[in-house]
Amino acid sequence: MTLNALGAGRLDQMVFKADEGASGGILIGWNSSDWALQDQVIGTYSISGLFQDTRTGWRWMLSGVYGPQGELEREMLWSELSTIKEAWDVPWCVARDFNVTRFAEDRNRAGGSSAAMDKFSALLDAEGFLDLTITNHAYTWSNLQKNPALAKFDRILLSEDWEEAFPCCAVQGLLQISSKKKVTFRYESWWAECPDVEDVIRTNWSKPTTELGGAKRLAHKLCRLKNALAWSGLARRKKVEEKARLMEEIAGLD
Repeated sequence: MTLNALGAGRLDQMVFKADEGASGGILIGWNSSDWALQDQVIGTYSISGLFQDTRTGWRWMLSGVYGPQGELEREMLWSELSTIKEAWDVPWCVARDFNVTRFAEDRNRAGGSSAAMDKFSALLDAEGFLDLTITNHAYTWSNLQKNPALAKFDRILLSEDWEEAFPCCAVQGLLQISSKKKVTFRYESWWAECPDVEDVIRTNWSKPTTELGGAKRLAHKLCRLKNALAWSGLARRKKVEEKARLMEEIAGLD
């Protein structure tokens, strides 16, 4: 359901790596009518897929990363990516959270290791990567405090031959759905006892949405569903009142 919601029905295949400790999960989804997965590698901090255009046969690779914090672990990530590049040697796109900034302006306040930043920049320059600008987001991470620390950890990196194939490529940040945010509603087990709860959920989830981005579309559907379940407070009160009435009747029996 999540893959379908994020891809507006276009994504029907995926490869993923579950989260491990402080490292988040990674998911790559694609439309099998457009792209055929030729090979895949699931590393410690990355997953990579070798794709072929189903019409032209053109091949390229996509790597999704969730960067570690430690210097030694970062070296392991760079080694993973280098090994993949040597094995496949095709146009390449590397994306997601590198957990390290590149420039001082990638943070809203002083912080980060200058040595790590310099090494990251040197690595990208050595590989000839184009660092694609996220057009509407200066930062991609927040510590979610009242006076938040902000940073740009997410990047889209393109090899020169990938950029030549898609010269008009652009990337735009979408609404973030974070597990760190307060949950606004929870599914109550007793809802299943309400005769129309399944119809309410099914009807609201299947309604179309005008949101274009996958994350925004999912967030909009969840918000709309929450509003549709607003009757839950009234239903709870009615359930409590009905229980109290029945208890009174039982107490009045001889």
